[in-house]
Amino acid sequence: MKTIKTYEDFINEEINLKKALATGALAAGMALSNPAHSQTTNVKSDTIEMSKDETAFTYVEEEAEFPGGYTALTNYIKSNMRYPSNKDVSGRVFLEFVVEKDGTISGIEVTKGIEDYPEFEIEAIRLLENSPKWKPAKNDGKYVRSFHRLPITFKYDSSKITQSNNPISNVSIINKDQVSDIKNYETMASIKLPKDFDPTNAKIYSSLLWNSNIPNAPFGGMFFIHTPKLSFFIDVKSTWKNFSGEYGIKNWVEIESFVEEYNTWQTSYGSFTRVHHDKNVAVGALDHKRVFDIGISKSISKSESFDLRAYIGCGLSISKTDIFEKTEELYREYTHYAALGYDTEWSEPDMYLTYDKVATTYENKLNITSGLLFDFKSGFQMGIGYDTQPRGINLMIGFTMGKH
Repeated sequence: MKTIKTYEDFINEEINLKKALATGALAAGMALSNPAHSQTTNVKSDTIEMSKDETAFTYVEEEAEFPGGYTALTNYIKSNMRYPSNKDVSGRVFLEFVVEKDGTISGIEVTKGIEDYPEFEIEAIRLLENSPKWKPAKNDGKYVRSFHRLPITFKYDSSKITQSNNPISNVSIINKDQVSDIKNYETMASIKLPKDFDPTNAKIYSSLLWNSNIPNAPFGGMFFIHTPKLSFFIDVKSTWKNFSGEYGIKNWVEIESFVEEYNTWQTSYGSFTRVHHDKNVAVGALDHKRVFDIGISKSISKSESFDLRAYIGCGLSISKTDIFEKTEELYREYTHYAALGYDTEWSEPDMYLTYDKVATTYENKLNITSGLLFDFKSGFQMGIGYDTQPRGINLMIGFTMGKH
């Protein structure tokens, strides 16, 4: 009956072989130190030349080890493996690599994979690259670089396949001979996706909300870009106050007022004309603010019906103030005819009303905005927040666009 070797058997054989070879190399080294044997003993080098300044040892006195040993390594692989295919495919991927003196992994190469399924090689490399630092090997009590081999077993189990229904497919492995620009090849080979980012499962969508700052900003909008972990937003508001009608500014302040009456004589008729002049001058201001904010948002609570997000941002509040001057003038008169002995009545008053813009001022202030946003699974969104410039409560209502 054929005996099937397990993963543990493979590792134990590797360790025993290295120990035996290390013992033989040590004995040969001792023989070389004896002049009587210096011409009769030949020992193979126990190192492999690498691209770095130092060589990596194949045989060492104290092996490099995954933190916690073989059992911890097995548990790490099982708990972190992302099965790269939803097909009934199983097999082994064999890796060669170097454990550096600081415990990091380098020089990973695939010596044998699963035919026609290169995605398993990609996943095996990812597991090894993301593993914690190993306990480095030792020679003569000093840490050294060491060369290792590791098989990673993939066994299909449909009950544990949780990744996207669109696995990576049609991937072909290229080598240096197929690339004309070797620098670009090496650059591409060094690019790694972030450990926690899975592009097949990422959901990115946007939302647009009407945003009103009460009582100051009746018109505004917020635009969000939502990602699985963080959202980003732009907030624009336009606001005005102290304005009513075409020229009606509510905050008029009187700066000048007088009433003047005088007589003008007309000697040819022996009469005079009495003039009444009433003048009032006031100033008022028309304020217009524009607010531009950018910020981030993060989910703080989730339920089956909605996602609660907290947001915070800052920006610039630009205030423009136009100062107007309003002048009201009233003229009227009556005439007394001395020779004829009678008076005329007061004439109809002539009213003059003028508006003049006399100055414009600008003021920029920092605005901080924050609040809560309810993102419902139906696509409806609503929120409440607070602005510092201008001070007021923000009310938001809107909808999502794209895939939720």
